Amino acid sequence: MESKPYAAAVDIWAAGVVAHEVFLGFHAWEMSVNPWRSDKNPRIKETLNVYNSRLEDLNGKPEERIENLILNMLWWDPEQRFNAEEALKHTSLQTQHQDPRPDIQPGNKRPRE
Repeated sequence: MESKPYAAAVDIWAAGVVAHEVFLGFHAWEMSVNPWRSDKNPRIKETLNVYNSRLEDLNGKPEERIENLILNMLWWDPEQRFNAEEALKHTSLQTQHQDPRPDIQPGNKRPRE
């Protein structure tokens, strides 16, 4: 850790970074060190440009898409970033799914085929 105080917004951002990689198939930036530390990354302006271009790629996606949720978890400014409640209420997570096997309910044994 960087030994600096932080709030829950950092956890949302970190979850957004993981979601970016899981759902989009690649990391939001490609560096083996913390890209936000100027002492570790002499090209921090380039890193910010890459990060901002990735956010621009996500921006404008329909609200019901997971990309929109990821965008709102990755805003650099914590005031813009979703909090946990907003993230969990995002429309991409509220989609109703049809159960392909309605005969199998929790607590019921699976019928033998």
